[in-house]
Amino acid sequence: MTIPRISRVHPLAGVEGGRVTIFGEHLCTAERGQVTPQFETVESRPLVASSGKMIVPIPDGATSGFLQVVWPDGSTRGPFFEVAEKLADELHPVANPVVDRDGWIVTTFSGSRGQAAPGGVSVFRIAPHGGSEPYLSDLVNPTALALDAAGTLFISCRNDGTVRKVTGPGQTEIVADGLGIATGIA
Repeated sequence: MTIPRISRVHPLAGVEGGRVTIFGEHLCTAERGQVTPQFETVESRPLVASSGKMIVPIPDGATSGFLQVVWPDGSTRGPFFEVAEKLADELHPVANPVVDRDGWIVTTFSGSRGQAAPGGVSVFRIAPHGGSEPYLSDLVNPTALALDAAGTLFISCRNDGTVRKVTGPGQTEIVADGLGIATGIA
């Protein structure tokens, strides 16, 4: 019986719930039976499996470590796989976040067109080591974010076709309007 071999994994990093493609030889064959992909020691189940390829979800609780394929009487080890740390969830960004000078990630809860954000908070800051906090309220459908050279934050809002400049804690002013469905910003 031929031994399975992992030749390549793509991507080499991901988050829980993401998908990874494992390429190789003899990964899943009738003679070998059921194989189990593992992220270090946490098991997953292939979504698609063939002799040359497996598509595998990154399971809850996965940690960074070597990706391997295990079968009843052996295993084959692949490359090191980095599982990203979840910093925040329950967000709904449509476009890009930004990272300010202090390492905070600024992102949006944009929602469907015309949908107000739950609780009114539509822009959040995520601390460098995780956890989010409200940053701006009452913007409907904030979409893209950009920082200028001085670190001033600008936000496009696709609901009213504006670009706004953040002028202070919880305060914005319109710097451009009549833009239609303003999405991207640079």
